Amino acid sequence: MSKYFADEPLWFTPTDEMRSWDGKDIWIRQGKREWPAIIRVGDAHPMSEHREKVYVMAWQTPIPDRAFEAVETMPTAPRRYEDVSLWKQYLTQDAMSLIRRRYAEWPENVELGLDLPDEPESFDS
Repeated sequence: MSKYFADEPLWFTPTDEMRSWDGKDIWIRQGKREWPAIIRVGDAHPMSEHREKVYVMAWQTPIPDRAFEAVETMPTAPRRYEDVSLWKQYLTQDAMSLIRRRYAEWPENVELGLDLPDEPESFDS
């Protein structure tokens, strides 16, 4: 687990502010890197030891970096399928304390931002 992200859910007592983040686009920046994601605030199972708690997750579906391919309307061979990948990381309390509402320099559709300190720590998963 890093200071800002974890691979497994971290459980928090929900607040109205936290709940308001669910489904919102977020712009994450760390140093010269920046990328969009979506925030998901999810409830623990009501029968679990974490009942009445929530997790906060940032996720995105990376788009493959490959050349455009022409599409046939009636292909004669089976389609080539790729594994769809999903980047997701659970936010820690340190990360959640850095979430801010929209700034003017962010893309228009982005409602939240997370500016992480430019540290050598990486979260690539």
